[in-house]
Amino acid sequence: MERNGNGVSAAPLGNNEAMVTYFTPGLLDGCFVYIREWKLLSLEGGALVTSTIPGPVLDDTTCGFTLIRVGGCVVAYATHHHSPRVPVWLMSVYTIDTGEWQNIEYVEGAMPEPRDSPDLFAFGDAFVVSGGYTGQGSEMLLHHGVWEWSSQS
Repeated sequence: MERNGNGVSAAPLGNNEAMVTYFTPGLLDGCFVYIREWKLLSLEGGALVTSTIPGPVLDDTTCGFTLIRVGGCVVAYATHHHSPRVPVWLMSVYTIDTGEWQNIEYVEGAMPEPRDSPDLFAFGDAFVVSGGYTGQGSEMLLHHGVWEWSSQS
């Protein structure tokens, strides 16, 4: 679930744990940037324990992300680019057992066209991308169609 404001998204990992990502505005070398944080939250003895984890290695950190649990993985999928607001493709998969990220590279024709604000959900062991907008500015068009990804594919 992604929320406006600080771009919070969370996914359950099991065993009283969840992954959370969010961004905060900040300055880097005098320039305004979004600083994305990746955290693990766990409930231990009735207390909430928070730890910082490395996020996926991405070329662009100014995107809003949604986290979706699919089987033994968490998919981090970019839902939009903040400045300027344009369709984007960034997808990375976190394997819960190993704690490692794998970026899924865009392959034209095999993946959905980059979109702004798609609907994302898990269906069984599949991650599904539906709807969203393609194009930019006044040329943005509602996209109809569904794309499905599985860690088995």
